[in-house]
Amino acid sequence: MDKGSDTKTGPGAGLLRPRYGEGMTDRHPDPALTLAARALAVVLDLQADDLRADSPLADLGADSVARIQWADVVEELAAADGLALHVDDAVLRDAATLADLAAHLPVPAGTAS
Repeated sequence: MDKGSDTKTGPGAGLLRPRYGEGMTDRHPDPALTLAARALAVVLDLQADDLRADSPLADLGADSVARIQWADVVEELAAADGLALHVDDAVLRDAATLADLAAHLPVPAGTAS
């Protein structure tokens, strides 16, 4: 399956924009939630539009390894949008839902498209 033509390397390489995150602004108008959902979709090979803010991370299969990968993909996606973000390890450990992850992302309005 072709997941895009992105030539970057890393956990989200080739998976970033073409397949995941399309239409997220209608479902998740919060740019931080959009970014969090896009990244989680990449890591877990899900459709970002199927994720809800209250999606329990454990039920989705987001174990500790997936959470670290999620942080890497968030930082990569943010960098592609010209933002320098760093995800704190405590966020990864303590988050129970997608909204919990997104709550700690300092994403300005109008980004995470």
